[in-house]
Parts: sequence; structure tokens; C-alpha cells
Amino acid sequence: MNEAQDAIAKATGHRDWHDLASAPMEANGQVDDQAAIACVIAVSDALGIGTGAVQYALTKSRVLTGMTLERSLSIQARAWRERLFGAGGRGRPGTVVRVRSPGENQPGYLLRQGRPTYVMLDGGVGMRADFEVKTPRQALADFVPSRLWLPYGFWTLADGAVVTFSRDYMPMWRSANDGTERMDPWLRIEDIMSKTHFSTQAGTVDWAGGRAREMALAHLDERRITCLPRLVDVMGEMLAPFVETVGDAVARLRGATAEAA
Repeated sequence: MNEAQDAIAKATGHRDWHDLASAPMEANGQVDDQAAIACVIAVSDALGIGTGAVQYALTKSRVLTGMTLERSLSIQARAWRERLFGAGGRGRPGTVVRVRSPGENQPGYLLRQGRPTYVMLDGGVGMRADFEVKTPRQALADFVPSRLWLPYGFWTLADGAVVTFSRDYMPMWRSANDGTERMDPWLRIEDIMSKTHFSTQAGTVDWAGGRAREMALAHLDERRITCLPRLVDVMGEMLAPFVETVGDAVARLRGATAEAA
């Protein structure tokens, strides 16, 4: 705990945790995004853990305040660029590319170039012909794919708790009377009484857009969820060889977590 506290203090420009705790707060008690990113990266480097886990811990401990879902997404995407991907460029994994195919024109992260080329789109992993993936001259904005954080639906459990799940049916959040907690995406959920899909309720197959997206965001807002689920931590695993699905990446993250324990 002391190591984590001192890492947070130094990341925010203080000598140690005691110095941080005794420092007067700014008028609005909130650091700007650039300072927040620097803090997340510094703590991640000091402790050797992912930026997603760090941002969640700093938010829950109120070191980062004034957090909204949009701000959490922005900070995470920028932290990925600085620590996970590095500078983009033609053929470099992690570069935000433009995917153009019949009826499609959207950004995505390059995972592996070849025939086929693998890209992480907003809605998930896609395989495209190499000529359908273009590296723009001017860098496109980083983003956190909806596949890794936007709810697809939720399970209601026998004890009344609600478990929010992703498009790949990975648990993200557990909400009950005592609050909401972040869940490991590989956990098996028992005692499910009912299952709800936002796309079914919205009468659409477009789970990440339109009315279904609005309902998913409202679900998070009702539970005051402004952080990101642990599922976003699989982004680094998506770049590994032979990883073709989010499930593959989750399996790798689970293995890495077990080794570190």
C-alpha cells in the first residue's frame, strides 16, 4: 500500500503520500486531462500494472475527480497511445487506420498486417483485405472500442444483483444494494434468473449504435458508472500473435494475472 501511495504522490508532484494528503486542494479539486494522463502513466510505470487498472484505482480513491464516462474513455485512449502503442505508422500495430470496404468507412486499430489484415474496429475484431486498410497521412484520433466497454445487456441474479455484460458475454460490472464493483471478464456467472439485451429491447441488430446504445449508456448512468471495466485491459493482448478474438485476449490476460499473483 505504501508503495502505491508514494507512486501516486510523486505522480502528482509531491514528495510522498503525507505531502499529498496535507496539500491544499485546488479550487475545483480537479486536475486537467494532461495531468491525469501523466499521473496514470507514472503510477503504471512505478507499479508495473496496466493503465486501465491504475485509472480505475485513482478514480475510486478520489485522486482523480470530476470523472465522467467520456473523460475516462479519453484518458484511457491517450494513455494507450503513450504507453501501449507508441507512435503510429504504416504497418505498425496500434496505428489507427482507415478501413474502407464496400459499405464501410471507419477507423480501427491495426493489429496485424498481412493477408488478411486484422483490425480492431469499434464493434470488434475484423479481417480485411490488405488493400482495404489505409494508413492516413494525418494521424486519426485514438478511441476505446465499444466492444470493450459498452454493455450489450445484463443478467439478473437470484440474489437480485445485476451483472452487466459485454457483446462477448464477458462480465463487466456487478451492481447490488451495496454498490457496483468491477469484475474480471473471465468469471463464470452462476444463479442467473433472467437475461436482458438492449438491442432486443430496441428492436435492432445494431447493438453499438442508435437506440440500443442510448439504452446501454442509460444503464451505466443509472448505476453511476463513470469508470471503465477491466475488459479494456485486454487491448495490449490484442496485439499478440495468434490472437483473433476478444476471448483469446481475455484468456491471455487471465494467464498473465495468475502469473503475477
